[in-house]
Amino acid sequence: MIAVDLAGNKSTTPATVSFTTLAPPPPPNPDTDLVVKSEEGSAVATWHPSPATDANYSALLDGAPVEDFAFDAYCQDAGGNPASPCTAQDVISYPITGLDQGTPYMLQIRAAAADGTQSRILTSTFTTTTTPPVVPEATVALIASESSRCAAMGGSFYTSPSVRGQVTVPAGSKFIFDGCYQVANSSCIGSSPVSGNQVFKCADDITNLLHSVAPGRRGPVISSMEGTTGSIAPALVPSPVIEPIRWCAEQPNDCIEVIQTAAEAGEVVAEAVGAEAVASFLIVAAEGIGLGLALGVLLATLFPTELTIGSMFEYPINFNTDFDTFGNWGGDHGEWYNSLKMYAEVIKTTKEITTQENLPFAWDGGHDQLLKGLIDQACAVQQGHTAPPARGCGDDVVVYVPGAKNFKFRPMPETGQHIVDAMNTGLGNDPRRAAWYYPAYSPGGKLASDPPNNYSRTWYYTAPFKPNACDDLHVKGDGKTCDEFPFFTTNQAVDLTLPDKSLRADVRLTPTEEGGFQGNDLSTFYRQCLDNTDGKHFIVLPVPSWVAAGGPSFGFQVNQGGASLCMKPQPPVTTLGEH
Repeated sequence: MIAVDLAGNKSTTPATVSFTTLAPPPPPNPDTDLVVKSEEGSAVATWHPSPATDANYSALLDGAPVEDFAFDAYCQDAGGNPASPCTAQDVISYPITGLDQGTPYMLQIRAAAADGTQSRILTSTFTTTTTPPVVPEATVALIASESSRCAAMGGSFYTSPSVRGQVTVPAGSKFIFDGCYQVANSSCIGSSPVSGNQVFKCADDITNLLHSVAPGRRGPVISSMEGTTGSIAPALVPSPVIEPIRWCAEQPNDCIEVIQTAAEAGEVVAEAVGAEAVASFLIVAAEGIGLGLALGVLLATLFPTELTIGSMFEYPINFNTDFDTFGNWGGDHGEWYNSLKMYAEVIKTTKEITTQENLPFAWDGGHDQLLKGLIDQACAVQQGHTAPPARGCGDDVVVYVPGAKNFKFRPMPETGQHIVDAMNTGLGNDPRRAAWYYPAYSPGGKLASDPPNNYSRTWYYTAPFKPNACDDLHVKGDGKTCDEFPFFTTNQAVDLTLPDKSLRADVRLTPTEEGGFQGNDLSTFYRQCLDNTDGKHFIVLPVPSWVAAGGPSFGFQVNQGGASLCMKPQPPVTTLGEH
């Protein structure tokens, strides 16, 4: 380059510069670009196709076959839409569901050419994430440990760390350690028996304290959505509901008052019942202290008459009931029906979520009657019967309520509706489907996939199950996946529902992403509500109006202490004005 000034003079030494043009970016390496993004109970694997060498794929998880599918079955373009034709610039997005939380896996993708020869192998390891429990396990353990220690040291009153400072300690109490006190004037409750169904009316300081911190009802804890902010600004969230529960050992003088949040109460009761750590408990009543059921005693909650739809109609309870003041739990006769606890938890939770998230949902007489009928039907099956008259649910029941969103409010409307339709609300359908109310957990679907059954995870592709709604899914590539109910991860998968295997699981094509969202739901439910216990039964309770309104899934447990959410909906945190 030569410079020239305004007078026409030219530079004697030309300026030079050297440069190199950038090479085009290398194409993705189809042998090394397998990426797995994992969540709770599901994952999505992505890789670039190689049209020149790949005709179909086989997916293996920890060495076990999962699915064989065509080259373009899960092919997507840059916008996430099904790609046809599938090119090297597109991506294969393969969903993996039915996984356990916090678990390492190895995924292998084997690509084969049109002639069946293997063209390449992709391998990746990943670990699924874990959803924290509603109440941290360490908190539950701390409350159980400290309250027991308090009782052993002569204490009669214990407050959990989360409510300290919110509860007035009775006058004249002796401090033992943080949260633990000995109350001088507690003789009335201290001398109470540990069996029977009496209601104690005391004038003692500790009884008065229980009345002041309790919600003023006689009945079990219904913890529900306590402490969930949702769309409410944090400053407007009310203080946690405080629940008093009195634990008693075999001897009356080993009792202690445990004051805690409702959610903590539900979790601590569940753990204590499971471990048989206590003999009985007391729950505050509006007019006194009602003694709960003794551990190991399962009352026969027989309904006195048969009703066409739901025998719960005999009881003064409906969707307008205020469960903070409801007193007719049968406490005077020692009959705290678990069915009523289940009903109360569903009503209270759905109402709270509806208010928080402004859902187009409201209970009415028709929906109320249907819910009662569904609970009666489910409890009849849980008690070993195929249909009402219901016997009332037994103790230690776990319930999954499916929604049109999963518990993290991720959309799965078609998957939720599939459960409703497959069950047909349990009324007017194949009566054998009543068994579907009460499945049992089978980790990874091993009951179906292990000998002697040996069913493929994609059994609907194979004979003798064709034709069905999903049997040609793997050659369509239309952004759909096959959803089945009952779930593959239960003892009712495929055609295992009945001993003669005459009732097959219901299948339907649903959007691929919904499979992952339901996988999040189920893995969290299994972990937090069933403790990942192989063979543990649970109730599936599909509420048609809740799914239709776009409500989220939730799970809860019913035990001697009441009902409490074990899989609590987690709405996206927003501030006022965002809705």
